[in-house]
Amino acid sequence: MSVKRYLPLMCMLAFISLLSCTASPKHESNDNSKHKEQLKQLNTINSELIAQLDTLTEKNKVLEDSLKHQNEQIDLIGDKISASKGLTPSSAFVIQDVETYSDSLIIIIEQLKLQNTKLKEERKRFNSKEDNEIKEIILALHREIEDLPKKGKPDDVMKLFLPRFSVNQVLIDHENKGHIEGYTHEDYALHLKDIDKHKGYTIDFYDTEFLELKIKDNKFFNVMYASKIKVFNQDIYESRSDIGVTVTGRKENGVWKIASYSRVQFQYKD
Repeated sequence: MSVKRYLPLMCMLAFISLLSCTASPKHESNDNSKHKEQLKQLNTINSELIAQLDTLTEKNKVLEDSLKHQNEQIDLIGDKISASKGLTPSSAFVIQDVETYSDSLIIIIEQLKLQNTKLKEERKRFNSKEDNEIKEIILALHREIEDLPKKGKPDDVMKLFLPRFSVNQVLIDHENKGHIEGYTHEDYALHLKDIDKHKGYTIDFYDTEFLELKIKDNKFFNVMYASKIKVFNQDIYESRSDIGVTVTGRKENGVWKIASYSRVQFQYKD
């Protein structure tokens, strides 16, 4: 009775077991195929890596050969230098460096000599007796203008000019506004008297540099120079200026006098 009861179940288990036995070889065959495919891929990758390694090895060999050749060339040059100077290879390169440094020093010395010669020529250009006389007129003009608010003597300025002369001044002030002034010998005298009224002002000229000085037949001259000005009011700094000036004149009774004075002035408040 009990056997009949479990007979269907036993038959079912037997059937499942049979299916399992028949399916197992097929499943195993699929696994083997996958393993073979993976192994094939690994072999391919391995072959590629080996090929890359061979390429790198070849390149490394080429580099080693090139470096070896360069070292041989360096040694050959060193041996030639040593043979020509009777030195060991190590000392040959030291001597070569010293000689190169020495050559550089010689070049620098020659350049300094050339610059010194040019400076001497520049000094000679503006250092004749007549040159110094004309430069002294300009410096005297600066001194008299500086002293004008203190001394109150416009005639000390006027005596440096010819009886008839002209003065032209262009001023670009600290606000970049332009001012143009022109004076004859008569107007300029009045202008100097107006400066004389400003007793609290002080004008200082400095850094005067003569750029060009020409003299014709020891009778006429033309000079161009640059200078700087500082203005103080009651000893308090007020402004500074850069000026470029051209002065033309001639000799009268053996004394150099100014005939034309032209100035361009850039004013700053800093």
